[in-house]
Amino acid sequence: MDTHPRLLFTDPDEPRRRVASSPRIARWAEGLEASARTVLTQPPVEYDIPDGLRLTHTPVVARVPLLAMAFHLTSEQVFAERLWDELEECTGWADWNPRHFLDTAGLTQAVAIGHDWLHDQWDDSQRTRLVDAIVRLGLEPGRQQYEEERFWTKEAMNWNSVCNAGLAMGALTVAQEEPDLAQDILSRSVDNITWSTQIYAPDGGYPEGPGYWSYGTSHLVLLLASLVSATGDARGREDDPGLDTTGLHPIHLSGPTGLSFNHGDSGTNAPRGSELMWLGRQYEQPVMTQWSAERADTAPVATDVLWYSLDHEDQDPQVDLDASFEKVSVAVTRSAWRDPNAQFLALKGGDNRTSHTNLDLGTFVLDALGVRWAVDLGPESYDVPGYFDTESGQRWQYYRTRTEGQNTVLVDPDSGRSQSLEGTAELRRHEGNPEATVTVVDLAGADDRVEAWTRGWHTFDGRDQVVIQDEIRLVEPADLWWSWHTGDAITVSDDGRTATLSHGVRRLLLRLRTPHDARFAVTPARPLWSAPSPGEADPNTGIQRLVIHLSQVSVATICVQASPLWDGDRAPSPHRVIPIDRWKVPVSGPRLTGLSVDGEPVADFDPAVFSHTVTDLAPDAMPVVRANAGDGATLTISDPDSLPGVARIRLTSPDGRSSTYRVVLEPTEDLQPGVPVVASADDGNLPQNVLDQNPATRWSAEGEAWLRLDLGEVARLEKVRIAWYQGDQRRSRFDIEVSDGGPWRPVLTDQESSGTSNDLEEFAFAGVDARYLRYVGHGNSASDWNSVSEIQVPDRWVVGPVHLSSVTASLPTQAQVGDTIMVEPRLIDNHGDPVDPDVVRLWSSDSSVIAVDDDTFDVQGPGVARIAVMAGQSHHWAWDAVQTKVPDPREPELLCEADTTVRGGEFSGENYGDSDTVTVKGGDDQDYVREGYLRFPSVRAGSRVAKATLVFTARVTEDGDDGVLGLHTADTDWDEMTVTWDDRPGLGRLLGEQPLTVDNREYAVDVTDHVAAMTAAGAPIGFGLAQVHRGADRVLLVRTKEGQPAPVLRVMLED
Repeated sequence: MDTHPRLLFTDPDEPRRRVASSPRIARWAEGLEASARTVLTQPPVEYDIPDGLRLTHTPVVARVPLLAMAFHLTSEQVFAERLWDELEECTGWADWNPRHFLDTAGLTQAVAIGHDWLHDQWDDSQRTRLVDAIVRLGLEPGRQQYEEERFWTKEAMNWNSVCNAGLAMGALTVAQEEPDLAQDILSRSVDNITWSTQIYAPDGGYPEGPGYWSYGTSHLVLLLASLVSATGDARGREDDPGLDTTGLHPIHLSGPTGLSFNHGDSGTNAPRGSELMWLGRQYEQPVMTQWSAERADTAPVATDVLWYSLDHEDQDPQVDLDASFEKVSVAVTRSAWRDPNAQFLALKGGDNRTSHTNLDLGTFVLDALGVRWAVDLGPESYDVPGYFDTESGQRWQYYRTRTEGQNTVLVDPDSGRSQSLEGTAELRRHEGNPEATVTVVDLAGADDRVEAWTRGWHTFDGRDQVVIQDEIRLVEPADLWWSWHTGDAITVSDDGRTATLSHGVRRLLLRLRTPHDARFAVTPARPLWSAPSPGEADPNTGIQRLVIHLSQVSVATICVQASPLWDGDRAPSPHRVIPIDRWKVPVSGPRLTGLSVDGEPVADFDPAVFSHTVTDLAPDAMPVVRANAGDGATLTISDPDSLPGVARIRLTSPDGRSSTYRVVLEPTEDLQPGVPVVASADDGNLPQNVLDQNPATRWSAEGEAWLRLDLGEVARLEKVRIAWYQGDQRRSRFDIEVSDGGPWRPVLTDQESSGTSNDLEEFAFAGVDARYLRYVGHGNSASDWNSVSEIQVPDRWVVGPVHLSSVTASLPTQAQVGDTIMVEPRLIDNHGDPVDPDVVRLWSSDSSVIAVDDDTFDVQGPGVARIAVMAGQSHHWAWDAVQTKVPDPREPELLCEADTTVRGGEFSGENYGDSDTVTVKGGDDQDYVREGYLRFPSVRAGSRVAKATLVFTARVTEDGDDGVLGLHTADTDWDEMTVTWDDRPGLGRLLGEQPLTVDNREYAVDVTDHVAAMTAAGAPIGFGLAQVHRGADRVLLVRTKEGQPAPVLRVMLED
């Protein structure tokens, strides 16, 4: 290896040669150049670890190949100069954050590409700087990681691919300058990558979900492709089992809505990365090439130019409607590939010990009529405390990871337990024909409270309808809680036996076939009354949970039939309940031989596909559907009452077999009237979040994406107000379009947010009459993501359906023996208005501590009990729950009653009393100095304190000897919601010092003397917090009662 470039390509003229060979690649090249030009005006990424763990490096990883490829495509020196600015900045950092080695590997990869692709543009001093950084900041820390056998070197997970790939690419690019080190790293990475490649055996399935498939596989492909280009072969790793078909995994897991089956920590965006192009070319899989090329048409990346296979350009690959992946126990079925209204069902068994998984065995998602009716909530924020602490169990405190947050069945909801952490479920059956499928998962291993559990999904009626059936036998009687999460409006019938999910003129009818005494109900997508409720968790705004609650059963069969309908459609006949072990795929019925609409043959008509959509129809005339039947069958055609709608073609053969084709008829553009807000895509942050008047929630989607508001009627529009997530940190690019029901008309183009505010920003335009307004997003100044927190059209409020959202009952977290806790629940709907309850119920986890007495709680004895107030209104239920501690009178535990931060300098008049943390920082710059204050109630009068301990959760944002918290005495005469630096109580005597780590941990400090003195005086107890300054300023963060867990004062009294 003595020439450059050598990573991914070897001929500097290859990119331009490939551009000349294909108009499609040429369009991608234009897009790449345009994207690169937007980077020219952006400053290089600076060293920053905003969450105390992860170094901000992904913009560098994206910018380096983009700018380098732009140079190769244009030969314009400006791209090389801007690339050098980026490389010079990051190679000057003290480290690449090796404690979070993904950062190190990513930067090693980026600088390796920057060094290699523009090697001949750099002078000797520049090349020396780049090689030194790759070696010193990347390869040498990497060798240490191998020698210490860090976790990623011996686990089958995405980290293994990412870290090995970055190190291998770094080694390949410095092989001349550092041959011994490069050979050592290369040998280790090629050997170690087998941990990653074994994941894909035997059939390409990937256990960590489609999002991490893309992350891990993209880096594996970079490693394999770099080995081939630099050394001539991939050491046989490309032949490892499953790699030749793994590109089909994310394709099959992508629904017709454009959303993936985002189980575990995956987002909803369907993976279409450039790695699919390499896999398609390497293994002669045209469908992979074309799937990725569709993404490249709107958001190309540099490797698209290098890997696109021209041989696949005009092919029409066929893909099975069904797929299953053995080791990961994931199965998928759909009614059609080319129909955007097709039915799509994806489900999973698997292993709860898998990296990035949830306790979600048996969960599923469902698309039909262009809507995702059953959603997976996706990951919780990675910044919440303990999210990756699987062994300690803190991860399993969050709703999105727990069983009640999935579309499956929970055993004994009162217990607060989820599925077993070691739970497993096996895919037992997955078969079908063009008209029906049967899929069965054995869930007996999911929960030790289950003796037997089989869950089956049966699609029928041309795969249009689906039955979900659970057959459960428990070890001992318990309650069961069946869940279905949705972002759409839910209406439950008066008798509770049917539930209708509505999305404008689209509906999904759910019928509870058995048990006959069960009922549907609707709840917020929030923790159960018995479950943990961390304050940092996502509130799941816009999501509701449809539930079936069975009480104290030993054996149960739960059967729900789901039927997609348009407004005006009649409900199909109820499906007969049959035991799962007797389910059969019915014999195929007769077929059509031809299908036309208004005399035009339906494009891509396939007699073996029973779902078709015809668009671009005139909205004011009913189209004429005609069909030809084969095999001597007779047919009847049922037309819809209006558009959009579905025509159904029923065929009956002479021997009695039947089949039904569906043709969805849509006008020129389906604006989905009646749906307040819809979007082209989302990542789990749903479009309805822009209407909730809550700036903490958002809609997000990657790439070119749009968000549409329906104002209900045509009105005069002259302005729009928009707020963006992190709007004070980046500028968002967008257009605004309007429609009165016809074509979209632009009213604002090439717009950009200020980048300085999180508040609503107003954009005016020439007055126009319209009913619909569409935000068309083009990413932001930092990434391709669109993230909008609020949209308002002045004087035209857009509101969604009203339903019960929450109950608040002001339940205490601490009570005394003998207390009576009065209950006055307040019900609020999703628009913030009060609601009257139909029924109120009280619940306690331990009646020996706190007992329920009709409409009050009676405190019986010391201990801890979880108590809840549940309220129902029109089949909707919500609750307020809290864990209440009843202390032993001899060992009182005092909860912090007030906590705040004060800040000096120009912020000296600001109040921070409602913050999730008390922030403490020392230093000479008064604008940045912060102190904290805590106040606790007084200990019972006349008591004598034997011992007192202050317990709190805290961390420091950076490692170092200066992360020491000083604990002082302080006065207590202050109000947390008004106190500022100017009128703070001030720091008293130093009581102790506590060094902090960068991870949130619980600390305990002895404060006996101070508490004893305050108790003797009958006074409240105050503390002041400050950094013990030893030369470097550090930010110390202490969790507050708003942020949880709150500071606690544990006291032991003398007898």
